[in-house]
This record gives sequence, C-alpha cells and structure tokens, in this order.
Amino acid sequence: MAHGGVVIDPHGYLLMREVKNHFDGYVWTFAKGRQDKGESPRETALREVWEEMGINATILIPISGEFAGGTTLNRFFLMVVERGAPNLGYGNDETERLCWATPAEAERLIAQTSNPIGRARDLAILKAAQDSLPKMLPLTRPVVRCADWHSRPMPASRIAVPLDTCYSASEMAAIVCGSLPISQDDKWFIFYEDGVLHCHRSWTGICIYRVYFQPVATGWQARQVEINRHPGQYTESDESEDLALLNTILELLLLMKPI
Repeated sequence: MAHGGVVIDPHGYLLMREVKNHFDGYVWTFAKGRQDKGESPRETALREVWEEMGINATILIPISGEFAGGTTLNRFFLMVVERGAPNLGYGNDETERLCWATPAEAERLIAQTSNPIGRARDLAILKAAQDSLPKMLPLTRPVVRCADWHSRPMPASRIAVPLDTCYSASEMAAIVCGSLPISQDDKWFIFYEDGVLHCHRSWTGICIYRVYFQPVATGWQARQVEINRHPGQYTESDESEDLALLNTILELLLLMKPI
C-alpha cells in the first residue's frame, strides 16, 4: 500500500509535480510513496509530499477510495498549503518541477502520461479530490486554515458529547472550507483540519467547540463534540443550548456564509 497527498491552495488550485525524466511514462502526477516501517498512513503521505514537493502541507480529509497503480494500491489525503509556500522550481531525483493548475489544466497535464494504468489512476484520483471540494472551482470563499486568524487551544476543562449527524460528500465539502470573519459582525473563526472542525470566537480566539468527523458508507458523520467548560473563557453550561448553537453553526457552514 502506498499513500500520498493531493495538495491544493486555499482557492482549490492543484499543485502538480513533473516526474524526473518522465520515469515509467509518468509526466505530471501527485506525490505518493510506500510506507516506511513504523509510519502511519498520514505520516507517509506528509513525508512523501515533503520529499517530492518540498512543502509542509496540512491534511484536510482522506480522499474516498483506493486507486490501483501498476504495482500498488494507493490511498490519498486532500491537503492544503499557502499559495506562496511551494518553490515551483523545486526538483530532486524524483521531481523535475512543480506547477499550479486548475482541475481542467490538471486533467490535461495528467493526460500526457503514456503509462495507461498510471494515467487512469491519476485521473480517478483527480476526480475523487474534486468531489471533496465545492463544485465551483476556483473557490470564491477559500479554504480557511489555522494560520489565517488568531486562535487559542481548547482548554482541559471541557465536556465530550456524542453526536450522530450524517452529511453527504457535497455537504462535507462545504464544512471543510470553514469560515473566516470578514466584518465585525462575524462572530466565529472556523477551520477544519484532519477530521476535526475547530470553532473559535473571532474576537478572543477562544475555542468553544471541536467537532470530530469520520467517514461512513453514506458520506461523513459528526461523531463527537468537545465543548469548552473553562469558567474564565465560556460561561454557558446548558448542554442543550450548546448543541442548538452548534447546529446553527453547521447549517450556516453548509450555506458557505460568514458566521
């Protein structure tokens, strides 16, 4: 099994790598590789992106499906990085250079690969990655990252409440984008990172909710929420009120509106 990353910028442009000497017929593709001993799939994917693209990316979500290549099955994570972070002239023994591409441009780049199995695999990966994002690319409302706003960690004083709310793949794509304040009326800074939705008050940076998601047969499930109970940070103590507010936040995220 090999693991890799499909890297996007906050607006949904894809970072592609040109294979050194077009080895085995591959021209433009994604970063991936086999696991080293003791590595988790996430560690492998992040390492391969670092080695083959020279960047430290952030995992958003696992891309649905397994993708058969010539010698291995491959699983991928959707990752995000700041647009200016990659050096497009980066190269090593495996990579000739990098480029940013729209989905349509990425499809044309992948089509240059002469290896039929690899070309079909990479086109399937591209399609699955696009299904993990809102349909209109480039995104008019970019994917929010932790570094985009000031935030404070969830305190040790918290409660955990089980959830059982399911979302379709398209609904999850909207949730993953998060919400960045654009005016003083917007009360929340929200970002999604590797299976967890972090909800912070925009003025103070205090973390009120952390919502944990997991993939299920029908899409995604919100399985648990951690709620701040630090008396110096958050005074609400009614669990039902908290859950009602969280439900409102999630409904607004689905509409892709500031909150």
